[in-house]
Amino acid sequence: MAFTVNNTPALCFSENFPDLVLSKVDATVYLTVSLNDRPIVSGMELVADSDQRIIVPIRQLLRTTSALARPEATTAPLPYVSIKSAKADESLTLGGWVIPGGIDEPTAFDISDFTLRNFLTWQPQIMDTTAAQPQWLAFVRPYSWQRFEIFTTLHCVDGRKYTRQIASTPDTYTYTQIDTSFGGLWEAFCAERELSPLAYDVFGQAEKRLTSSDGVTTVVREQNCPVAQRYVLRPPREDEDCFGFVNTLGGFDTLMMQGSAILKPSGEIETFTSREVERELSSGYTSYWEASTGYIDTERAAAQYQDFLKSRDRWVFRAGRWLRIVVDEYKLEHTPRELNAYTFKYHLAERNERRYRERGELPEVELPIIL
Repeated sequence: MAFTVNNTPALCFSENFPDLVLSKVDATVYLTVSLNDRPIVSGMELVADSDQRIIVPIRQLLRTTSALARPEATTAPLPYVSIKSAKADESLTLGGWVIPGGIDEPTAFDISDFTLRNFLTWQPQIMDTTAAQPQWLAFVRPYSWQRFEIFTTLHCVDGRKYTRQIASTPDTYTYTQIDTSFGGLWEAFCAERELSPLAYDVFGQAEKRLTSSDGVTTVVREQNCPVAQRYVLRPPREDEDCFGFVNTLGGFDTLMMQGSAILKPSGEIETFTSREVERELSSGYTSYWEASTGYIDTERAAAQYQDFLKSRDRWVFRAGRWLRIVVDEYKLEHTPRELNAYTFKYHLAERNERRYRERGELPEVELPIIL
């Protein structure tokens, strides 16, 4: 090749994908970038600068990548980005798998080791949850020669513990999101045995197969890989709503907002006038809610609420259904090491002003007491 290209990572967060750098370019280069075999740009003509270099910010092209996370158990292959650089009759194609998301990448960082050790969540490692709150954890298997299984351990008030396997890794470079709610994991088990649950953990166990030069295969198991997540059960509180969102790691997290949601509908009325009589033609009535996080007492919890406000994929959980929402505005003022609270205003992405209510049996009429 008459030009050189820096290597692309086999696995990378979309927001951390490195720039494509073409060096020693002495002629026009044509660039095609595809995501899952669908071109984002095709045959884009590029001319080198005075240093014979071309720099292409690939992560800018990947910002339209759709999230894999959603409020349900999911297994899907990671998106694959393909980058083809061509000059005259020569071409070079590179590529890698992408996790929709991004992190504040430290200097010495290995994404494969990170995804092996961590679920794709920013939840506090020990967090309160209710028996009815939906929960999911997502993970990616980074190595073909290493697999892991996901387990959960129930902790009871009387000290008893129960452990069982709930998932195993599929193929490499696959996004897997599993149900880790109390209802999905332990509720029926506790009801059957009349147990009093206190908390439960979700964790992984990695299995590495190593083959020596003489052909001997050794199986090495690593505990707590991914590292455990603990859910401590608490009673539900009045005036709290559950929200879900795609976090900046590409996983799906849920949050309980403890402040009262205030309904603040808005809309324009369209009218027409006939024979000097004005009539309403349509109503633009739309429900908007102003919600509050309630007091936030730790920096880790605050970071997760901030992650919710940064997300572009958000839902509210109502009457057993997940409804996508759009946040119109928010107010966030944060003072470190103090109690903080954030507020935001939202509406349903699919406007629904319909109502439903079943009528019940009438009670007996209460006769007045005559003294």
